[in-house]
Amino acid sequence: MAAIFELRLPREGESVRRARRFVESVVSTARPDGPIDDLLVAVSELCTNVVQHSDVGDFGMRLEINDEQVELEVFDRGGPIGAPYEEPTLPPPTSMRGRGLAIVDTLVDHLRIHLAPDGGWRVTIRKALRMSALRELVPSPTS
Repeated sequence: MAAIFELRLPREGESVRRARRFVESVVSTARPDGPIDDLLVAVSELCTNVVQHSDVGDFGMRLEINDEQVELEVFDRGGPIGAPYEEPTLPPPTSMRGRGLAIVDTLVDHLRIHLAPDGGWRVTIRKALRMSALRELVPSPTS
């Protein structure tokens, strides 16, 4: 059983907070077996990247929760910016930017960044969390 949620947000600073609150609310309702702080930091970082670096007006999130893990995908419809993506690495110590994806990579169990076939970037993260109340998110079938 899985619960899937999709959300579109405008590419503006307030959307980072809205996305984080949305994920926190949904995941907390499923009662995870551990803290979700790392997941929420990752959500903030991924959404901040879209707000700061995307060239389109809005972006999307897809949140899938099952009994064992949370998977989140953040995506935009813009084209690639700069060189093809490589694994996250830390910048030189004197750099003021560039640590976000490397930090996300350490906070989650899986990080994948790729260009979508229809254009734009797709960033997928997975975090192992057992859910004790997933049924609270999934409507029961009607008889």
